Amino acid sequence: MSTVRVQQTSPSHGYRPEIDGLRTIAVVPVVLYHAGVSWMSGGFVGVDVFFVISGFLITGILFQDIQRDRFSLLTFYERRVRRIFPALFTVFAVSMVLASGLLLWDEFNEFARSLFFSTFFLANHYFMGDTGYFAGAAEVKPLLHMWSLAVEEQFYIVFPVYLLIVAKYRQSWLLPLTALLLVLSLAFCIILTGLNPDTAFYIAPTRAWELLAGALLAILPRRFFATGLAAQIIGALGLGAIFYAILNFDHGTVFPGSAAIVPVLGTVAIIYSSTRQATAVGAFLSLAPMRFVGLISYSLYLWHWPLIVFYRFWRLEEPEPVEMYGIVLLSVVMATLSWHFVERPFRTRSLLATRKSTLTFGVVLMMVFGAVALVVDLKDGFINRYPPAVNAALSLRHDSWRRDNCSTLGGEGRAAHQVCTFGSGAPDFAVWGDSHAGALLPAFVTAAEQVSRAGASVGNSGCLPFVGVQRRNPEFANCAEGNQLFLEYIRDTPTIEQVFLVSRWSIYAQGRGLGNSTSAPVTLWDAEQPTEAAGNHPVFERGLVRTIEALQAAGKRVILVSQVPDSPFDVPSTVARALWLDRPLPSGPLRAEVAHYEAFVRDRFVQAEQDSDVRLMRLGDIFCPGERCVVWAEGVPFYRDGNHLTIARARSLAPVIRPYLVGAGE
Repeated sequence: MSTVRVQQTSPSHGYRPEIDGLRTIAVVPVVLYHAGVSWMSGGFVGVDVFFVISGFLITGILFQDIQRDRFSLLTFYERRVRRIFPALFTVFAVSMVLASGLLLWDEFNEFARSLFFSTFFLANHYFMGDTGYFAGAAEVKPLLHMWSLAVEEQFYIVFPVYLLIVAKYRQSWLLPLTALLLVLSLAFCIILTGLNPDTAFYIAPTRAWELLAGALLAILPRRFFATGLAAQIIGALGLGAIFYAILNFDHGTVFPGSAAIVPVLGTVAIIYSSTRQATAVGAFLSLAPMRFVGLISYSLYLWHWPLIVFYRFWRLEEPEPVEMYGIVLLSVVMATLSWHFVERPFRTRSLLATRKSTLTFGVVLMMVFGAVALVVDLKDGFINRYPPAVNAALSLRHDSWRRDNCSTLGGEGRAAHQVCTFGSGAPDFAVWGDSHAGALLPAFVTAAEQVSRAGASVGNSGCLPFVGVQRRNPEFANCAEGNQLFLEYIRDTPTIEQVFLVSRWSIYAQGRGLGNSTSAPVTLWDAEQPTEAAGNHPVFERGLVRTIEALQAAGKRVILVSQVPDSPFDVPSTVARALWLDRPLPSGPLRAEVAHYEAFVRDRFVQAEQDSDVRLMRLGDIFCPGERCVVWAEGVPFYRDGNHLTIARARSLAPVIRPYLVGAGE
């Protein structure tokens, strides 16, 4: 995000008060989006607005220095240290203290790694390999927002040198060459977003065009800027474009890609329209409250996300909306204090008056925080300071069943479609599903051993076990192919008589997890519905009917297994943290809430039971015997995350499954 302050000028422009207001338009949606305000579903585009502002202002400063023959890389980086480091490392220091008290050892270890990469402005590459920005896991990364600062600094390692060389020796090339670089970066962004959106979201080459868009404005001759009614209209359209993106984009928007053009072009339009004359939009953005929030925008951006994440950790459960608004207010207070007592003294040279002292200060800060992060990582988050009960609960996060006796039907690597068998002899039943089927497999294996049956496990993680249904996410592009191969395997294996369909059904039908779940949205499509307009329900219903008919046509008996209820929190981590903080363990989700969430799938399954002669294995009463569902007992988690059973809890369900294997479940 932009870190340049209000006193800077572009080559031909003095102080632009509307730029501060534009920063407000950028930072407020980001903060509210992170706070979970639903109507700010596209608030993440505020970062794109910041990139344009940064490119405009910093290019203006550099271009002016070059024209006056006073450009110096050391002076440029001194300015960056003054404007970025004081508030940034203050937030790092406070975050380290909070992390040491609230995080479990593996989380603390991961935090230290993210701190190390953030210290050296490589956070975008760290988080790109760790988790997607829109994935649920992103909600517990206190320094996730450092990715944008890393993108900026990586850009400004190269761009000043480029600007100096071209502007000084081939200035006539500067405008067309910068425009060409913008087009190339945008094209790369669009192409890579289609292939790997997580990578495209995080890396500097796919974001450079946004900074270059602002840079182009800074070097564009003044005579090309609009005036009169045209300027008024362009400014209004620009503001409308930004608000359109903020209010209409969401997790499901393929981003950045071509979608990022909307907020970027909107920002360009606002700056462009207000360059030669005052506009209505510029007057609005120049209002005192807008300028004030713009002044503190850098500190607000830095503070808000760690405060939100650490409060989530302390709260154990997802905070209520009113609590999140309180955190937003606290962020504003911290940002104001940070701007006044940390940012301003360094910007005005009240502290570190010389370039040498400033650069030395920056290097020392990076070395110290980098060393601290390395020590924490080398000590495994100081695991020995945690009581055994905490580590025992936490260890269950890795408690997953390993499938044996596997063979590959097709594909290679991640796209391989495997069949795994258990028991003695040829398989006479199959368990087909996603990772929930894998988590429930210990129950089937145990039950099969007890009644001398053999089974086969088929399916891919994240893939709904319905033929002809596909997930729109690129990482699940092989689901339809795999399901067709699994159907053919089941159909062509005459010994298989029964097929148990097991899945996290409702996340596919509803497109989201339970309640305030931060799971990434799920979008389904099939040949009859190639667009998202009608939602997941009709695709789910057609897939269910299609799969049942295909299996029954092959002479197989179908058993639909209702899903294990979702938990609104990661159970092992929450139990471990409650023990660590000596706080009461949170309760599981309300049975009524789970029932409401699963209602669509339950009704479809009941209808299938009546119309298609399938059997339905109901697990709800087992997990939700009373007002609330049970996710732990005596400090022992039943889940290895928020929805997958531990091996021990899965094995305990063998008596429920056994009757279906011997015919008593008919």
